[in-house]
Amino acid sequence: GWISKNPAVRANPGQIIEDEIDPPDEPDVIRLLAEAERHDPRLADYLAVAIDSGARRGAVHALRWSYLDLEERGTARFPRVIVKAKGDGRGTRQPSKTLVERPASKNKRTSRRPIALSPYTVARLQAHHLRMKERALAAGAQLPDDAYVFSDDPLGAVPWHPDSTSRKFR
Repeated sequence: GWISKNPAVRANPGQIIEDEIDPPDEPDVIRLLAEAERHDPRLADYLAVAIDSGARRGAVHALRWSYLDLEERGTARFPRVIVKAKGDGRGTRQPSKTLVERPASKNKRTSRRPIALSPYTVARLQAHHLRMKERALAAGAQLPDDAYVFSDDPLGAVPWHPDSTSRKFR
């Protein structure tokens, strides 16, 4: 009872100003992918997925082969993200912000919808998958279906460290 009127009634929260995202033009994207291809073809694969899907860095790092449908639909799901990489490179995984519970699958979470990938990105990922399978065979093993798409480990058990991708990009 110390204040007779609520001071919040006359308060103005101010205006929220969000920066507009200014995506690069197509020729700039093509030059970026060509330069990435020259530097490291796997970086070009990574960037193609990021550009096509609009997924954040942590979601692309957490992408597994089992989240992709490259043969029939050319789609990707991003049900998990890597938010902070540990010293061993495995990182802390958590559900993506776009997750929803699906009643048909008991206690399982899945991304809301698959994201369509361009034929260019699908072809890049198919070639990348073949290279990953060959690398696993050279190590005397078979690439698991749930291997990370972007991994230096022959079996895809450890995802790329998010900071390493940022360094490569820079």
